[in-house]
Order: sequence, then structure tokens, then C-alpha cells
Amino acid sequence: MTRISTPLILVLALALGCSLGAQKPQVHWWRSTFDAAAKEAKLRNVPLLIVILQDGEEATERLIDGILSQKRFVEVTQSTIPIVCSKADHGSKKQVINGISREVCRRLGGCTCEEHQDLESRVFHEFFGGGEEVKTPQVILARPNLKVVSRILDVAGVRAYADAVKNCRKVMGPGLDEKTFKTARVHLTQGGNYLRMKQYKSAWEILEDLVQVGGPSVLVKNAVHLRQRIEEEAQELLLEARRRTSPWERLAALDQGRRAFAKTPLEERFAREIKVLSKTKEGRMAVRKLKKQKRYQPRFDKAMEHIRRGEYARARKALRFIRDRAKGLPLAEEASAHLERFKKDPAIAAILRAADQEEEAKALMKEARGKERAGDTEGARKIYQRIVDEYPRTKAARGARDKLKP
Repeated sequence: MTRISTPLILVLALALGCSLGAQKPQVHWWRSTFDAAAKEAKLRNVPLLIVILQDGEEATERLIDGILSQKRFVEVTQSTIPIVCSKADHGSKKQVINGISREVCRRLGGCTCEEHQDLESRVFHEFFGGGEEVKTPQVILARPNLKVVSRILDVAGVRAYADAVKNCRKVMGPGLDEKTFKTARVHLTQGGNYLRMKQYKSAWEILEDLVQVGGPSVLVKNAVHLRQRIEEEAQELLLEARRRTSPWERLAALDQGRRAFAKTPLEERFAREIKVLSKTKEGRMAVRKLKKQKRYQPRFDKAMEHIRRGEYARARKALRFIRDRAKGLPLAEEASAHLERFKKDPAIAAILRAADQEEEAKALMKEARGKERAGDTEGARKIYQRIVDEYPRTKAARGARDKLKP
């Protein structure tokens, strides 16, 4: 048996790994209808890059084998809607696209033969309806309204295609590449949700990158519109604060607005008004009052979080603390209002009664165990019996029943 040295084994393994792992870059050819392609091009404000092929033609073969799979060409297509057109049926193969295994054209990849055939028919109808001779291969760059910006006939270097796309983008203005587009749709939805929930800071921040792109993309316009709505709501809060006659109420409203729009350019609007108000005698008193209230704000916010989670016993504890310690402050009044609501709501009141019983039974259980440790078995049994009688549905009652067994 011939023995292969360890270094040679490593070299062979590396070579095999490279050959298996190496994959040609693949254009994400458009896989839907032509109308859908034009619609997305408008949403993203990017050109349609249409590649027209003729099987068996020497120049077409050179374009497919020498250009379409080059990494730089694939990168160029990401800022376009790339459409490939061919009448031929090349057979199919499996290909992983965006993490999903799909059937694609064996020759071109990225889409099926049926898809590039359907697109070929529509492209010829839209761009060559006059019956003129169509020279192939040909690459057309067109705006979403199908106005042709440039054509490249025969085969050119990747640089020529990149420059053509770049010039087209200059004509059209800023647009969204493939990756940014996917992120933008998610951010636009999230921004709208944050705005509805009045989480202005989060809404402003998540829309920032999309707004900065600029240009006539529909998604960018929607993001700008949402940002305008945020500004309108900030102005409405500011006007509402100005309508308050009490310096304290006005300051509290302004501070609420400042916190709602913190770390956005809109925060400064509220900060300026607070500064002016704090220069008056009544304003200075209100500022001191506000500073005192802010010490209890984190505990109040925690109580609100407990309420959202349905943890009413914990919320009640925090609210009672604020009610008792922040007397004379609006936060104490708000805490008292929540506590009253707990009493009047039958479902919440029942939850709190059960929680109180659990705590009382737990305290008695602790007392009974103390008596047991001290040797007072009879005294412990009396307490265990009391737990079973008075708090039968509690966890402590289950433990007490075990202790009372003979």
C-alpha cells in the first residue's frame, strides 16, 4: 500500500475543499412578471437592466460565460431590477437562492426557463413593438416608466455595464439597492407601528437611514411622510402645553414632550420652552417640584410595566409606595387613580385578593415552622389547621395538609 505523507494529505484536502466550496456568483434574475418588475423599480427608484440573449450565437455565449457570472457584474445588478430574456429551454437544476433550494434554468441560473421565456415575450412587445430588427446580445437600461436610457449591443467589459448603470442612476437620482430595499420595507412598517404607539424616538431613529437616502423612491417618500407626521404631533404637544394655565401643568407637559422626543431634533423645541418658563418665579417652583417627581418616575414606569404584564400585585406595591412618598405631586395622584381602578375592576380585585391570601398564608406557614423548630408541635398544628381552614386554595395550604397527616 502506498502511504501519502501528512503534508500532501493537507494540500489535497485544501484543494478539494476549495473546488467544492467555490461557487460562481449568481445574478438574482427577476422571477415574477414584467409588470411587477416595473412596480418594484418604481418603489426602489432603480433602472430595469434587461439582458436579451439569442442561443447559439457566439457573442451571446461569450456574454453568458464571460460577463454575467463575474462578481463585479453581479454587484452592479443589485442596484437594478435585472431581467434576463431568452426563448430557449435549457433544462433545469437545483440552486440555493436566499437560503431556499429552487428549480432554475440550467444555463443561466437565478430563474426558471419558463420565467425568462415569458419575460422575453413581454420585453419584445414593450421595446420592439414596431417590428424592427433586434440585435443580440443586447442590454437595455430603462427607467420604471420604460423610457430607455441606454443600450449596449454585442459584448462589452463589465466596466461598460457598471458605467451605464451609474449614468442611469444619475439621471434617476438616489435609489435603493436590493439589500437596502428589503431592510427599508421592514423599517417603514416598524416606523409606522412606533408612531401609532407614540414611541416617537424609536420611530424617528428607525426611519432616519431611509430618509437620508433621498430621491423619488416611493418608500423614501413614505418615510419622509411619516417623519412629517412625527413633527406634526410634536407641534401639537407643544401647543397643548402652551394652553395650560398652571406653570406646573405647562412644565409637566413640556417635560413629557421633551422625554417623548428625546435624542431627536424635536427635543430642542420643548427644551427651549422649559428654559424660558424656568426663569419666572412660578416656573422655578415648578422646576423644583418636577425634579422631586422625577425621583419616583422610574418606580412608576416599572409599575406600568407590571400592569402591562398582568403582574398586579407587584404594580400595587410600587403604586402604594409612590402614593405615600410623593404626596402633593401629580404622580402620587396618578398612582392613587390606578389603585382605585384596581379596586373597582372585579377581575383585578380577585387577582389581588388571591395574592393577598397567598402572602398571609405564607407568613403563617413561616410562623408554624418556627414553632416546630422550637418543639411546640401542638402550636404548629393549630396554625397549620388555620391555614387549611382560612386559606384552602393557597400553596401554603397544600403544605399544611401534608403536615397534618397522621
